[in-house]
Amino acid sequence: MVISLHKAVRRLAFAALLLLLTVIVFFLLRIAADWIRMPDPYAVPQGNAVKAFGLQERGERGTFAQRLREFYAYGE
Repeated sequence: MVISLHKAVRRLAFAALLLLLTVIVFFLLRIAADWIRMPDPYAVPQGNAVKAFGLQERGERGTFAQRLREFYAYGE
């Protein structure tokens, strides 16, 4: 069996180029995904900002209908 050195070098160069392009596309997609990702809405506020909700006592929560209305209005 005769192995051509020229063909082997071409195949090796093709494999190296394919690997290089795959890595480049991977990092470009990773950068795009980081750019698209929305900030975490549950993260701790920065600066002077504060969270506008807190724990309530059992009697302060209101009626079931009122809590259901607030749930549908605010989604929380």
